[in-house]
Amino acid sequence: MDTSVHAGLHWLLHSGVQDDGGAVSAGYRAQHREFTEISLEASALFICALLDAGEDKEHREAAQRAGAFLMERAFDLTCDLFAVETEEGKLADLRDNGALIEAFTALFLATKEVSYVECAERCGRAIQTRMTRVDGSLFPAYDLISQTPIQSIEGGASDSGLDQLKIAKALSGLGEAKGQHEFESTVTMMVKWALAHHEASRPRKQDPDEAMEALDGYCRFLEGLLPQAAGDMMAGQTLQSGVLNVEEQLLTFGRELRRSDVVARLLRLRLYTDALGIAELDYAEAQAEAATLAEFQLQSMDPKADGGFAHERRLGRRGPEVDTGATAVALQALSMWEQAEEGAFRRPWQALY
Repeated sequence: MDTSVHAGLHWLLHSGVQDDGGAVSAGYRAQHREFTEISLEASALFICALLDAGEDKEHREAAQRAGAFLMERAFDLTCDLFAVETEEGKLADLRDNGALIEAFTALFLATKEVSYVECAERCGRAIQTRMTRVDGSLFPAYDLISQTPIQSIEGGASDSGLDQLKIAKALSGLGEAKGQHEFESTVTMMVKWALAHHEASRPRKQDPDEAMEALDGYCRFLEGLLPQAAGDMMAGQTLQSGVLNVEEQLLTFGRELRRSDVVARLLRLRLYTDALGIAELDYAEAQAEAATLAEFQLQSMDPKADGGFAHERRLGRRGPEVDTGATAVALQALSMWEQAEEGAFRRPWQALY
């Protein structure tokens, strides 16, 4: 195993980002020597990263502790969605719930415990019945107090952009795991809606922060196309052109302005488009992205920071210096790149989280 991947996994397991009760923090602020707030999406990525790293008892047990915490403390039985308390009330965020469907599907596949897949199915059905719009897109959040979907929410829940297609991938993966087609119509409508709107939504931001956020969302849209890309010509062509668009946009910003999660998502997408026969791998660009990504990994005397990945490299920025979600995505990208260099990258689309 690559030393960077090994160090990153060690950070996930031993830094304290997961507390004794199983809860996972969004990251760690080294300057203040404190972990940040509990994050549902970071928890989902934490679970997926550990289970993706291979058959290991320690990994599986840590992932199961996180899963138990989420089922007991975050899954709301009044609406079958994962939710958190915010200043606006108790809200279920679409992006969080999509990531958690993938995490609970992964837990089911790793442990064969039906409670995980039953929870994922209930969440999927709630999204399908409570958060679907007539055009095939989804509402970005759900208010548990009023039991109504929310049109938009500033600075909190994910917006209603193309990034929501990642939820279609989560539902497709859940259906594959169960051998069922319960969510097929919802997925089909989402893909149709996303492909009809993607041209107008290509990221063209000039401000670095806005650009990185837009590129992150656009990469999530492209990831959502993976289940259809091999068999649907339009989806495959959109994925191919989209990867080139992300590459072009990312190159307009210097290395210090790029975000680790965007670099990692682009590298993973490159490897999948090559594996699916959609576009030949640009080895030089992929190698450069892997090298850039490794530069985000922290080496520190502080064991709570050492081995984790920063979200960005600019000093003085708000937010955690070590980011749990960015670490999880970076670890998978580097692990996949290691496999590709050995000529052994054959990962199914379900493996990407």
